[in-house]
Amino acid sequence: MARGHISELRGILQQARNANDSGLGGTAVWIGQSVDALERTTHWMLDAVETRPADALAGATPYLRLFALATGGAYLAKKALAAMAELRAGSTDPHHGLRVASARFFAAHLATAAAGLEAAITEGAEAIGTAFGDAA
Repeated sequence: MARGHISELRGILQQARNANDSGLGGTAVWIGQSVDALERTTHWMLDAVETRPADALAGATPYLRLFALATGGAYLAKKALAAMAELRAGSTDPHHGLRVASARFFAAHLATAAAGLEAAITEGAEAIGTAFGDAA
């Protein structure tokens, strides 16, 4: 399931890159970085669940946030691509421009948190124990 989902996200990002539209700005790059982090942490989590369950549990909440950022960002990019196609086809719906702007904003202001979430995920249970005075 994880590989299929990540592959789907990468397909959307490739479409965004191929669109080469300045309205998207760095959307594909920033969302791409979050998808890369999601892929790395998914592998880490799958291993941790089997070998270090306390580490997997410690990373679960930031993992879900990263999953949401990568997935949400890619789907917003997909919606923006559809809106741009409508605009090129002559649509005058003002919401299309907002869809493009929303994807770009999300990518630049939210998805860029992926690196920090990746660190929080892979730091493991020891960091939580240390933070609360437990030398784990």
